[in-house]
Order: sequence, then structure tokens, then C-alpha cells
Amino acid sequence: MSWGAPRARPGADGPLAMLTARVPGRPRSEYPPPTAPDPSWTSVGHLRDARLDEVSGVVVGRTRPDVLWVHNDSGDVPRVFAIRRDGSLVDEVAFAGAAALDWEDIAIGPGPRSAGSAPWLYAADIGDNLHARASISVYRTPEPAPGVARVAAERIRLSYPDGVRRNAETMLVDPRTGDLVIVAKADGIAEVFTMTRTSLDAGGGMLHAAGSFAIEGRATGGDVSADGARVVVRTYDWAYAFDRRPDQTIADALAGTPRAVRAPASEAIAFTSDGASWLSIAEGAYAEVFTRAVPG
Repeated sequence: MSWGAPRARPGADGPLAMLTARVPGRPRSEYPPPTAPDPSWTSVGHLRDARLDEVSGVVVGRTRPDVLWVHNDSGDVPRVFAIRRDGSLVDEVAFAGAAALDWEDIAIGPGPRSAGSAPWLYAADIGDNLHARASISVYRTPEPAPGVARVAAERIRLSYPDGVRRNAETMLVDPRTGDLVIVAKADGIAEVFTMTRTSLDAGGGMLHAAGSFAIEGRATGGDVSADGARVVVRTYDWAYAFDRRPDQTIADALAGTPRAVRAPASEAIAFTSDGASWLSIAEGAYAEVFTRAVPG
């Protein structure tokens, strides 16, 4: 979605059309209807709070594995929500010191080296439909404890190595190394960019170009399993599962051959704590929460 757009009214932003870019100013009624998901996806609940009207990212908690951390697309304030799988709201947490031009994904993984092994939440302010941003930002904070309503967020500024401004909606954090991966959003090709944990701790800087892979449509979200052995990148209606060997980086794994399955119309996808299943939440108020086993 175009950053800077006003918060959508509840119910006004239904599931996205598949394989179609959101063009600023284009009436939503012009988007083709979504295709049916693979029937192996099961509905396990639906969002209960009208503030969650355009979920763009989801990840399962580490210290709080009973919750899903989610956020809205552009137009909202910098905040995340903790919800249960059935869609009921647990907490709303504001990111103090952050901005929200176009938050597109959320991840969880190691924080700064000085923080040890404690899991941190990462919010990706990386959307740029108009290719107008000279730099993008990622915000991170220790995973909030129950009842915490406000956290201090560390800002990491990033730029692309060739000076070309890109739109991106997929961010991954390597649970093994703490390195960051961003997958750009473009028709038929997914460019991969990385940054080491050391560079993140130094405040960011220029991303490293780490290859690309073919994709049907445009990358809209992704996740890494808690053990780092599986990676998923999705488009509006496909989910791509990649296996990762112990000696591979995430970029190496994304260069492999994936297993692709149809998925519910959505931008958001996450692994369950055991890495055996995915969770996906559609955009729109009171949207459904779906799950399915990762294809073997």
C-alpha cells in the first residue's frame, strides 16, 4: 500500500487481488477477485478488533509462543498487536521513537550482541510503492512482556547498494546468526538483500546484494522457522517453502528449488513455533486466520 495513506476504515480493505500491484489511486473494485486457496488451509479464527483492519505482517512469539505479533499496513501509527490464534486481542504495544511510513513485515530473532540470546521483534518500514525513499528503516525492540503498552524502539537505517529505490514487503531475521534479509517486491523476480548482525548493531547502512530468485507474482511476506531450517516467502496467493542446510545462509537457501502451494489471499505468513505449519492472516477488518502444514 502507498505509504502516507490514511488508515483504512474497518471493512474497507478486503483481501488483495492476486498477482496485481496496488497502483496509487486505482479503485479497489478494479482488482480481480482472489482465487481459492489450497483446501489444506484451515480457518482457526478471525480478528476481533476493528483496529486490525489491514494486517501486513505476522510472526509467532518466542518468549510468548501463545501469541502472534501483527501490525497494520501503511497509514497506521507505529504499533504492534499481540493476538491469539483465534484472532482475539491480547496487547497493543506502541513503538516509542519510531515512525510508520509503510510497515510491511515483522520478524523475530536475535537482537544486538550485547543483548545475548534474548529474542527481539523487528518491524520493517520498507514499503515504497512510489520509489520515493532514499532510505528505509527497520525498528527493533526486545519482545514485549505481557501487559507492556509502550517500548523504546531502536532504529536501523538501510539503503540499497546500487542507489535504485525499491519497494519491499518481506523481511527475514536469521535465528542462527541474527543477520537481516530483505526481499524486494517486483513482478516475477525476487531480489535478495542482506545485512550482517554486526552492521545492524552499528546502525545499519548499505545492504548487500545477495542474488535473486524467480517467483510467480510479487513477494509480500516471509518468515524463518525458529530453528532456522526452513524459510517461506509468499506472494498474494502462493507460498514458497525452502529447506535450509546447516551450512547455508538464508540467501543460499532462497537460491534453491522451493515447493509452492496456493495460499489464502494475504501479505502475511509465519511459521508456528515447531516449524511444522504456517499461519496466514488476510487483510481487511475481522479477517480470518488460516493455518496449514508446511509441504513436505
